Amino acid sequence: MRYALLTLFCFALVTSAARAGGTPDTDDESLQMLFEFNGLSGMDLDVYAGGLGMRYFIDDEGLACRFSLNSGYRTDEEDSDKHTVSLIGGSILIEKFFESVSSVAPYVGIGFAGFYHSEKWPTEEGERKTNKTFLEIPGVAGFQWWFTDALAVGGEYRLALRYISTKDYLRDQSISDGEEMNVGFYAASVFLTVAIK
Repeated sequence: MRYALLTLFCFALVTSAARAGGTPDTDDESLQMLFEFNGLSGMDLDVYAGGLGMRYFIDDEGLACRFSLNSGYRTDEEDSDKHTVSLIGGSILIEKFFESVSSVAPYVGIGFAGFYHSEKWPTEEGERKTNKTFLEIPGVAGFQWWFTDALAVGGEYRLALRYISTKDYLRDQSISDGEEMNVGFYAASVFLTVAIK
C-alpha cells in the first residue's frame, strides 16, 4: 500500500510539473478539505493509515488553523489466528504559510495531537493485547503544490515531543504498564487538498 501511495504521489507531482499550475489561496476565510495518506506510519503501523481534515485561514498573512481526524486498521489471519491493529486519533495545528513560489506554498506549524493504538494477537498462553495512548506536541513543515486552482498535492514531515502510556494484557488481565517521553521525527504524510471556499 505504501508503494502504491508513493507512486500515486510521484505521478501527481509529475503531472503537476507538466501543467501551468494553479494559484495557492491563503487569503482570509479560505477553507480547504484535506485527505491525508500514510500519516501514522511512525506509530509502528505497517497498514493503511490516513485522515480527513479541514484548514481555515484566519488572516491574510497566511495564518491558518487545521483540524484532522485520523485512523488506521489492519487484520492478518493465519491458521485461524487473527492479529489486529487499530488506531484512532486527531490533531489541531496552527500553521503559517510563507510567500508562494509559483504554484508551491510552503508552511510550518505547531499544535497538539492525541491517538489511541490497540493491538491484539494470540499466544500459547491466551490472547495478548497492548493498548497505547499517545499525546504529542508536533511541529510540522510541508508544502502544497497547486496543480489547479482547486486541487493540490503536498507532503509534510512531523517532529514531535511525545508522551506514551502503554498497558499490556494477557487474557484480559493486566500484566504490565509503563510511561515514556521522547522526541523525534515520527511521520511523513502525503496530502490531497481541495479548496472549497
